[in-house]
Amino acid sequence: MKSLKCPYALYLQNFPYACCKAQKEHPVLCPEDYTKCIIYNNMKFKGTLVITDPCYLAGGNDILDKSNWWVESNYGKNTDYLGFTSYIRESTIVGDWSWKTINSDTRKLLGEFCADSGTVCVCLLEEVLKFNSEFKNWAIEHPWCVTIIENFEGNVEYTIDQNGEFHLIGTGNINFHTRYA
Repeated sequence: MKSLKCPYALYLQNFPYACCKAQKEHPVLCPEDYTKCIIYNNMKFKGTLVITDPCYLAGGNDILDKSNWWVESNYGKNTDYLGFTSYIRESTIVGDWSWKTINSDTRKLLGEFCADSGTVCVCLLEEVLKFNSEFKNWAIEHPWCVTIIENFEGNVEYTIDQNGEFHLIGTGNINFHTRYA
């Protein structure tokens, strides 16, 4: 069997498409489910992370809520329109659902997030606040909709595992992964 041309792919006996970067770096900390995956998108981040459905980025801002920003930004795909430089936006694969964000070292819950547009995004709070100054207050009032990870410095990977489920895996000063709620 041939492995995919993933930059982190490693041929393993039963999982030829296994992504092994997390397994190599944290073999004890990473649950088995999150190590057998293919990385589809990754980005370095430095700052406070926001993980949410991109349709929530206008949360709490009546002017944005009434504007056509969602369509004009091509449903959150056009980062130039949003003014973001550090941004991952991908499909949840399952549509609307809820996820938990877990600290991979301590196994403690960092937060939750959900999706109403069938997409998930990872971005920096500083950039979201330039787009929507009301977002942080909205996020505090809607903790089930957004995970905020303060002072993150590292890499975030959007992966799809052998079951076809997406996960976000963060490695850096705070290691985390996501899973269905």
